[in-house]
Amino acid sequence: GVSNSPEMQAFTRIADDPLIGKPVVKGAVCFAASGANTRRCTICIFLGDYSSVLGKNPWETPIGMLREPYFPVLDSLFTGYGDIPQCNGGGPCPFKLEQQGNEYIRAEFPQIDFIRSAKRL
Repeated sequence: GVSNSPEMQAFTRIADDPLIGKPVVKGAVCFAASGANTRRCTICIFLGDYSSVLGKNPWETPIGMLREPYFPVLDSLFTGYGDIPQCNGGGPCPFKLEQQGNEYIRAEFPQIDFIRSAKRL
C-alpha cells in the first residue's frame, strides 16, 4: 500500500541499482518504476516469468526473491483485477495510488490483498 500523507510522500526517489543478471521470474521482488530513477516505495512481487520483457534496465533490477516454499501464498493472492491500466489491466492506477493512498485501494478494489509484513531471511 501507499500512504497519501505528506510526510510519507516526502521520501525521495530511490536510485537505480546496477544490473546484476538476476531474472524477473516468479517470486522476484522489485521496486515499481516507470523509467530511470523513478523508484519510490511501491514494491512488485511477480507472479510469473517476465524475464523476456523485464530486467534489462537498472530500474528493473530485482531486490529480493520470495522463497519457493512460499509460492502457495503467492498463488493465493487475488488477481481478479489484472494488471495496472497502463498494461491494459483493470487493476489500480499507480498515479491514483500515489495521490490518494490506500483509501483509493480500499474504495475501488475491495478484494485486493495487502502484505502486512515481510522479513529478510
